[in-house]
Amino acid sequence: MISFILLLSILLCIHGENDFDTYNPECPRIRKSWESLTRSEKDLYITGLLKIREQGEGQMKLDEFIAVGSEHEQAYGSVVHFGSTYLFWHGYLAWELESRIRNLGGEYACFGLPYWDFSTESLRSETDKPYIFENDIHGLGGNGNPDDFWTVNEFSWPGVETKDFWVPAHCQAEGDEYPVCSLKRSTSKATGPSAAGMGAGIIDNAQFADFSRWYSHTVNLPHNLLIDAEALKEPVVTSYDPIWY
Repeated sequence: MISFILLLSILLCIHGENDFDTYNPECPRIRKSWESLTRSEKDLYITGLLKIREQGEGQMKLDEFIAVGSEHEQAYGSVVHFGSTYLFWHGYLAWELESRIRNLGGEYACFGLPYWDFSTESLRSETDKPYIFENDIHGLGGNGNPDDFWTVNEFSWPGVETKDFWVPAHCQAEGDEYPVCSLKRSTSKATGPSAAGMGAGIIDNAQFADFSRWYSHTVNLPHNLLIDAEALKEPVVTSYDPIWY
């Protein structure tokens, strides 16, 4: 079974499609790092997310972004982090979100989900804000408001109200009314490993159990950059953060 999953993962990476891909399989899924994208390419991800959220009409059962993100809270989501399907499972969630944006059609038909090359964070000092944070209309927001339970919407993510992008958790901020509650972030000073450090961690921990323990204790991004405040650590809902993907 593990060999089959590994083979499937390799084929998906090589071909960018499979026989069951109904989300515009004729268009390759070209994925680039967030920092390498043009402003228009970044906007495609942001507007695609917001369109999906709009289609959900503020309802848990209709919102496809919530459908993908909530898998972390399901029974399998709680155990998969301890098995060797861990990375494949997370990759599949990214695939599903990417597919839903592609299915919007038009300019989104050939959309490729951007990724966060967090190894670049190792180059900054702990006093600098994370490179992934861009506090303008072309970014995904930054740290949350410490005076309003770490709310990101319209604090560091201008123009994006809670009704536009909401999460069904940590509903303590002003205006929050479950399930439509503001996105929350509290940033730690974590910088993460370099590309060489990450590679060494993989090589030195050939058994998945060892790798999992090493990763959770030394890297654990984006967790370490998004939920530093004690109030946000239970439940952990980073899968509702657009940076998580």
